[in-house]
Amino acid sequence: MEQAKDIILRSEKIVVVPHTNPDGDAMGASIGLYYVLQALGKKATIVSPTDFPEYLKWTDASKEVIIAEWENAKAKRIIRNADLIVYLDFNDLKRAGILDEILSSLSTPSIMIDHHPYPKEFATYPFTDISASSTCELIVDFIYQCGWDNQLSSIAASSLFMGILTDTGGFAHNSSKPDLYRVVGMLMAKNVDKDYIYSKVFHQFSKDRLRLMGYALSEKMVVLDSFHTSYITLSEKELADFKFQSGDTEGIVNEPLQITGMVCSVLFMEKDGFIKISFRSKGNFPVNEIAEKFFSGGGHLNAAGGRSNLSLEETVKRFESALVDYKELLMEETQKLK
Repeated sequence: MEQAKDIILRSEKIVVVPHTNPDGDAMGASIGLYYVLQALGKKATIVSPTDFPEYLKWTDASKEVIIAEWENAKAKRIIRNADLIVYLDFNDLKRAGILDEILSSLSTPSIMIDHHPYPKEFATYPFTDISASSTCELIVDFIYQCGWDNQLSSIAASSLFMGILTDTGGFAHNSSKPDLYRVVGMLMAKNVDKDYIYSKVFHQFSKDRLRLMGYALSEKMVVLDSFHTSYITLSEKELADFKFQSGDTEGIVNEPLQITGMVCSVLFMEKDGFIKISFRSKGNFPVNEIAEKFFSGGGHLNAAGGRSNLSLEETVKRFESALVDYKELLMEETQKLK
């Protein structure tokens, strides 16, 4: 911790990098830390591999983010000139997408703060804790341990709160540790308006997004009663029919878990030439294990992600075949939930 603190204090130009297709936790952590670094007198820049959803763009800092897929040359120039790089919410440089090559080639000192399992060894100073709810939770602890709580402004705290809120699904999963609520209390003490943030995150969707959710649940949801599992498939054409925007499918995978006895829910989404897969579960059912073993992914016990280069239909068949090995465990978890 002291070494990481020292290198931040000695660095002038600091680049903050979230993972490709950044979610609320990645952007909340990046923006929150950005404001703290600015308060410390640093020239901080957020460079994101790709764009991020509109509902996360409610701070001034979000409008200053350099999007590498749009400004690749500028992004690379800023990264090359950095004194320090901070990786947030990912632990494998492959998750940096189009920035992977340049980041892998540098010898610039770096800090990694993340809460996902199986970290790769690429950062100079790695900070990982898979028991944390989110990277934003770890960022708050990092800031306070460095003694920078006076640099944590209301807007920085609000961004970090947003990340915790989104990564726990509104405190629905990965949110049982008392330490999480200690951290949330520290943020609330910085005049965070939780109702405003909740509205910005969950009440800013388009009518097309609501229609997409209705269509997904009424027309595309498949319930496998014998496996206590549900899944939804959305093809690229279906997404186009509903004028899909980044973030429009956020939360859809959680909805089937409201069904009595449902333990596992999966969303298969065809996009950009592959199938993006989101997994959610209840209890101790390990969707991260399924994601890792069958779909080149990983994540947390109850929330994980993966991908497939097979067709949508073939990917679903692979998933249904994999479920056979987990039928007994699914039954056990269903009994526990009664």
